Amino acid sequence: HPMAAVVTTAEIAASFANGMEFFATFGGNPVSCAIGLAVLDVIEDEGLQEHALQLGRRFLDGLRELHERYRLV
Repeated sequence: HPMAAVVTTAEIAASFANGMEFFATFGGNPVSCAIGLAVLDVIEDEGLQEHALQLGRRFLDGLRELHERYRLV
């Protein structure tokens, strides 16, 4: 089930106030929305954002260490 979001400024969003509000063929599908909410629950409950942040820091630290040893990195 596809899931997407549109994030924009109020000014750009106002340009769609002309009656043409088509973004997706399956927009608002309740099954897709339920799946999206379940995914957000897993991300929060399992701390996936924090884990990604920790791994990102570890990765950057490793790259910095390699750069110290090999200037081409």
